[in-house]
Amino acid sequence: MRIGRPIRVLLVEPDHSRRDTIRRLVQSARDLQLMGLASSGEEALPLLVHGCPDVVVIARGLPGMSGLEAVRRLRTTACTPAVVLLTPHPISPEEARATGVSSALHGNASRDRLLSAIRRAALSQGRGYPSLEVQEVL
Repeated sequence: MRIGRPIRVLLVEPDHSRRDTIRRLVQSARDLQLMGLASSGEEALPLLVHGCPDVVVIARGLPGMSGLEAVRRLRTTACTPAVVLLTPHPISPEEARATGVSSALHGNASRDRLLSAIRRAALSQGRGYPSLEVQEVL
């Protein structure tokens, strides 16, 4: 049995179709709550004024500032969510630590891998409570 509030997620993805697919996936999970949608870093950062998500799922390739630059700017705010980076290219552990990325997944990762990454990222930040599925993964 899962105890606690849902994991709050902000999704930043420029591709409308992929954003819609991930939005539906997050909304279908009982332990996740979609806090907001953005198609760029410039759109995402102001959303933090209305509340801090537990996890930001963000594409590396964004119009305007890159996903990594958006994460760097996010880290200068009072909001400190975990970050799941969707990327077509590997990211080094050093770069991940330097930018504050909690987890990196290929942009075409399976639904199960994405949900697992979101849950593990939230747990790594001390937010939310593990579901049975996540406890088994850990």
